[in-house]
Amino acid sequence: MIGELTHIALFFDKNWIPQDVCITYEFAEREIDKPLCFVAMKQICKMFYKDIGYLRLDFYLQENIILHIGEITFTPGGGAFADSF
Repeated sequence: MIGELTHIALFFDKNWIPQDVCITYEFAEREIDKPLCFVAMKQICKMFYKDIGYLRLDFYLQENIILHIGEITFTPGGGAFADSF
């Protein structure tokens, strides 16, 4: 169908280990390399969540440079998951 969106996703823990989590998306069919700026991404996350306990930041990268943070989520799966991460 023309214009149909197909979403795929992979979920990683804080050590870049893929997690067996699937909401409504299929898993990506290729391996995704750990970004060269991954340590910096983790440091930024720690600054945001240090007093909260859980936080998901969506990073947008281009050529391993952090362009911006697109979304900040305070509950796993937008509140749909139990706190099991």
